Amino acid sequence: MDVSAWGRLNDMVVGCALDTFQRAGVPVSSGAHRAELQSELTNVAVLGFGGRQMRGAVLLAASDELLVSSFPQPALPGGLDRDALLDWSGELLNQLVGRVKAELGKHGVIIEPGTPTTISGVAVRVGAATRNAHCVPHKFQVEHDAFIVRFEALAEPGTELSEQPDESRTAGDPGDFLIF
Repeated sequence: MDVSAWGRLNDMVVGCALDTFQRAGVPVSSGAHRAELQSELTNVAVLGFGGRQMRGAVLLAASDELLVSSFPQPALPGGLDRDALLDWSGELLNQLVGRVKAELGKHGVIIEPGTPTTISGVAVRVGAATRNAHCVPHKFQVEHDAFIVRFEALAEPGTELSEQPDESRTAGDPGDFLIF
């Protein structure tokens, strides 16, 4: 893929991340700055994907506070346990990658996601790009918090990303219930 195609793909990832978190009730914008980050990134979810044209992984790193504020149901009086937060970070990433898959499909690139893997730690850091892969970490601001989405991929030689989406290449919108 050429540089402009990778740029369009990065724009897709940003749009899908914004949509995923806004649908989860999180008012988010892209472009967080390190100095503005008040919460530690403590949760990481990673989901690999593969296909004939492209393979790679998507990473989501977020704080406990962000995951609690976006959790789909009110927390119990004792709060959410670590497993619930990790499950939720995996589900958010699953929704995000589902949106990316749908967008790529409209542009003629088919990927199949795996299963999210989640981990937690203290002051988690998201590293730089892997050698030979296209990798861009995207930072998103949420009031005084932030999260990171990193899309990393390798494309097979000759892979093309169409200039315009072909809506006929989709089975439905993200979040639709489909019966096969």
